Amino acid sequence: MTDFTTISDDLYAGDRNTLLGMSVAQTKQIEASIKAGKFLEAASGVQKFKNLSDIEFSIAIAGETGSGKSSFINAIRGLGDEDKDAAKTAVMEVTKAPAQYWHPMYPMVLFWDLPRIDTPDFQPNTYLKQVKFKHFDVFIINASEQFRANHIKLAQECNSG
Repeated sequence: MTDFTTISDDLYAGDRNTLLGMSVAQTKQIEASIKAGKFLEAASGVQKFKNLSDIEFSIAIAGETGSGKSSFINAIRGLGDEDKDAAKTAVMEVTKAPAQYWHPMYPMVLFWDLPRIDTPDFQPNTYLKQVKFKHFDVFIINASEQFRANHIKLAQECNSG
């Protein structure tokens, strides 16, 4: 079983309680859309409240190999796996480092395809720090069959920040 308790205390330093340049109420409205699974509504809300095109809304997707992280990113961006700007998909692990993908209709929305946890380069006790967790506005854990112990611990660490 993976143990995330050794993650350093400074991991969450600088976390945002609100989205940059937005009020608490505006941030809560965006958060409600995200919790309801309405990601494009959340992105639209950020654009409406910000009225700025240079503010990023970063969504990280984590999970195990084969859980559909890249396919999920492609689907939410309205792309097929074979499209030119699609995230690379395969049966084996493709993502070796965090990879970024912009949403074609919402230029301020940036999706991050994260490497799987528990590889030689991404160990559970340093994963959140390595992927720079504090820089994401939303962190989604993708599971293909069942939520495993690694997913639970990761969710707990994300939630404790």
